[in-house]
Amino acid sequence: MSVSRSPYAFNGTIEPTRLSAAYRFGLVIVGAAMLLLPLIYLGSIALTAKAVWWHLTTNAGIVSGRGNAQGRLLVYLGPALIGLVVIFFLVKPILARPSRARDPLPLDPQAEPTLIEFIQAICRQVRAPMPRRVQVDCDVNASAGFMRRGVAGVLSNDLVLTIGLPLVAGLTVRQLGGVLAHEFGHFAQGGGMRLTAIVRGVNGWFARVVFERDEWDERLEGWSRNVDGRVAILLVLAKGAIWLSRQLLRGLMLTGHAISCFMLRQMEFDADSYEVKMTGSETFGQTSRRMREMNVGVHYGYGDLRATLRHGKLPSHLPAFVVQRTSCVPSDVLDEVTNTADERTGMFDTHPCDADRIRAAQAAAAPGVMAGGDGPATALFGNFDALSSAATRHHYEHNLGIGLEDIALIDTDEAMRDSSARDHDRQAFQEFFGTSASPRRPIVIPQPVLELRDRARLRGVWAEARGRIAKRIAGAAEQYREFEGIEEKRDAVFTAQELFSAGFSKLNAEEFGLPDGTPDGVRKVEQQYESQQRALLPPLEAFEASVRNRLAAALALAEDESTRDETRSLVTAANALARAIPLGHELRRLESTWRTLAHNASGAENNDQLRTRAEQISAIISTHCSSLRTDLAAVACPPVLGATGMSLAERCGLRPENPDAASDVAEEMVACYYEILCRLAAAALAVEARLEVTPSHDIENAR
Repeated sequence: MSVSRSPYAFNGTIEPTRLSAAYRFGLVIVGAAMLLLPLIYLGSIALTAKAVWWHLTTNAGIVSGRGNAQGRLLVYLGPALIGLVVIFFLVKPILARPSRARDPLPLDPQAEPTLIEFIQAICRQVRAPMPRRVQVDCDVNASAGFMRRGVAGVLSNDLVLTIGLPLVAGLTVRQLGGVLAHEFGHFAQGGGMRLTAIVRGVNGWFARVVFERDEWDERLEGWSRNVDGRVAILLVLAKGAIWLSRQLLRGLMLTGHAISCFMLRQMEFDADSYEVKMTGSETFGQTSRRMREMNVGVHYGYGDLRATLRHGKLPSHLPAFVVQRTSCVPSDVLDEVTNTADERTGMFDTHPCDADRIRAAQAAAAPGVMAGGDGPATALFGNFDALSSAATRHHYEHNLGIGLEDIALIDTDEAMRDSSARDHDRQAFQEFFGTSASPRRPIVIPQPVLELRDRARLRGVWAEARGRIAKRIAGAAEQYREFEGIEEKRDAVFTAQELFSAGFSKLNAEEFGLPDGTPDGVRKVEQQYESQQRALLPPLEAFEASVRNRLAAALALAEDESTRDETRSLVTAANALARAIPLGHELRRLESTWRTLAHNASGAENNDQLRTRAEQISAIISTHCSSLRTDLAAVACPPVLGATGMSLAERCGLRPENPDAASDVAEEMVACYYEILCRLAAAALAVEARLEVTPSHDIENAR
C-alpha cells in the first residue's frame, strides 16, 4: 500500500506480545476459580434440596405423633416450606433472562471499503481474526467481542467490532488505529480473551443473583407482614434464610471479582502493548488524553441535550457535536481531568489507571510501525456525515428511548450556538449569584423597583444592594447549603410522619436518617429541624432582599426599551415560577411518600389504612397540580424556554390528562426558573458593566 494513495502505511510488522509463564499460570488459577464458584452456588442449591428431602422422609413420624395435629403438621412442613422458598429464590435468577440492549448500527462492508481495508491491515499486524461484523454507535469507545452469547459464542471465532463514531470524529487515523489494535490485541491473547468473557459473565451473573429484586421479592415481603400468626413466622424465617444465602453468594461474588481483577488488569496491559507497538508510545499518551477530554465533552454535551430536548430540538450529528462541545470545555476543567498524577489503581479495579498505563507505554519507548495517519479518522469512511446522522437517530430512538416525531434535528453549528448561549447565561448566573442561591428558596423580583423611572434613585438602590451583597455573600453561601441540608432531612421526616399516621408503629431509623424510629423521636427531630431553619431565616431574608433589589434595579436601568419589554416578560415568568416552586417541592415530597405507602401496601390484603392514606395523598397531589395549572396557565412561556405560543403550565407538563407526574413537574419548574434567571443575570451584568464599578470588584474586595 503506497503512502501517496493512503493516509497511513506500515513500516514493518509488530511482534506478538509473549505471555510470561507466571501470567499463564495465573490464567489457569483464575479459570479454575471461576469454574469452582458457580459449582459452589449450584451445590448450595442441591444441598438445600437434599436437606428438605431428608427432613420430609426422615421426620415423617412427627405428623403421626400425639398432641395438636395442626401444630405437628406445621412443625413437619415448616422447615420444608422454608427450604423450598430458599431454593425458589436461588433458582429464580437462573431462569430469568437478563435485559438485552439493542444492537448498534451495522455497517455494510461494500459501502466502506477503506475502513474494512484498514481493519484488515490492523488484524494482520496483530494476528487477530477479522471481525464477522462491524457496527457503530455514539459512545466514546470501541470494543470487540463475540457475536453470540454463552459457551457457543466463546468457543467460536465469530467476532464483532463496535466503533464509537465520536472517536472517529475526534481522533486521527493513527490514534484510531491504536485503539483498534488494543481491541484486537485482546483476541490475539487467544484463551485469555475467552477466559475474560467467561469471567465477566460469571461476575455479572453473581451480581444478578445477589442484588436483583423483582415482584416475587415484594410479594414475599408483603406476605410476611400480613399473613396470620404461625405462617408469618415461617415466612420471616424464610426471609432470613434467603438473606443468609445471598450473603454467602455475595462473598462468592466478591471472591470471584477479587481473583479476576488482577488478571483483567494484566490483560489490559497486554492489549496496550499492541497499541504501543502499532502507533508508538507518544501517540498512546496522546490518545489516552484525548479520550479523557472527549468523555468530559460527553458529560457537558448530554447536559445540553437535556436542555435542548426541553426545547424540542436535538443535534442531528451527535458525534460532531460531542467533538465541538469538547473544544468548548474550559481549559482548567480539561487540565484537571487529564491530570493523572494522583491516580492509583485499586485492588478491585478491572482496568489499570491511565497513569500506570501511560508509564508502561513510555517504558516501552516504541516508535510504532504505523507511518502517517495524522489526518482525521473520518477519511476512512465513505460518507461519514450520512452514517453519523443515521447512528444519531438510532441512538436517540433505541438507546435513549426518545421519540423523534415532534423533535427538530438541528445542525451542529446551531446546536453549538445554543450551547454557547447557555454557557454564557450560566456563567452570568455564577458571576451574579455565585453559590449564594438555592432552588429551595427562589426569589421574587420586586415589580415596584422595576417600574421606577428615576435613574438616580435606581442607581442608589442598585449601589446599596450591591454593597450589602458584597459584605454577606460568603456567609450566605454557607447558610444556603445548611438550609438545603435541613430541607432534605425534613423530606425524610415528612415521609416518616405519614407512615406513622398510616399505621406504622416503628421505622428503621437509619433508613430515614433519624436518631430514633418512633413517632415521638420523629416529632422531636422535626421540631429541631424547624428551629434550626427559623434561626437561618433572618440573615437569608436580608440577603435575598438585597439580591432582589440589585437584580431589579440593574434590569430597570436598561437603556433599550425593546430589551426592557423582553425583560418584563422574563420577570413575569420568573416570579410566577418562584411562587409556584415551593408547592412543586411539596409535590415531590408527597409523591415520594405516596410511592412509599403504595410499595408497603402492595400485597397487603388486610392493610386498608395504608391504601386509604395512599389514595388520599394521590388526591392531594392532583389538587395541587390543578392549582398550579390554574396559576401558570395565564403566564406566557418566554422564548428563552424555546416554547413560543405555550403557557408555563403546558411547558412544565401540567396537563389535565397527566396530573400525577409530580416530581417531573417540580423538576421542570425548577429547570425553567433557572434558565430564565440565567438570562436575567446576563442582562443585569450587561447593564452593570456600563455603570461606574462592576460588582465583581466589590465582591472581590469584600473577600
